[in-house]
Amino acid sequence: MERGLSPGQAWRAARMEFGGPEQVKEKVREVRMGARMETILRDVRYGCRVLCNAPVFAGVAVLTLALGIGATT
Repeated sequence: MERGLSPGQAWRAARMEFGGPEQVKEKVREVRMGARMETILRDVRYGCRVLCNAPVFAGVAVLTLALGIGATT
């Protein structure tokens, strides 16, 4: 409307520029999922770094998980 369009024309131009509601929802989902995967990957890398700095703790943690999973199954 700032460019001199009528309200109807401005609405149509906005829809053409940004897409419909479904397209906007899809873009938001893609961005959100990408950010989530990036965060998970960053956390895994940090965990590996921490476990490499403390090998005894890493061994105990892996052994405890192995025993727990083995006992559960």
